[in-house]
Amino acid sequence: MVLFAGKALNQRLAVLHKYNIPEWVTEGLLFSVAIGLVYLFSGIKVDFDLTARDILLVYFFTVIGLNAHVGDLARGGRPPAILLAVTVAFMPVANVVLSARRGQASVPEGAAPEFEG
Repeated sequence: MVLFAGKALNQRLAVLHKYNIPEWVTEGLLFSVAIGLVYLFSGIKVDFDLTARDILLVYFFTVIGLNAHVGDLARGGRPPAILLAVTVAFMPVANVVLSARRGQASVPEGAAPEFEG
């Protein structure tokens, strides 16, 4: 229902069309507001099972990477090169933080963020 409502809203509200707000953004906001209202008025907390999220995110970003072309990066000049350098530089940092989160690396006390769960 949320998918159809989001699509209908994007078609009917000129401001969403004018600023190129994607339908999936409208749908996500509608769903978030609906779940928030359910919690606000009934106290029912909705939890989601996120076990498949990580692997689906890997698939998603892999597909985005497969659609990238080296020629596009070269034509972009300096900004894409900086973005690439920063991304590559932070890959080891992300690995250390995630490993510390899982208890697989020795990281100085207080150097890794604390996570609940």
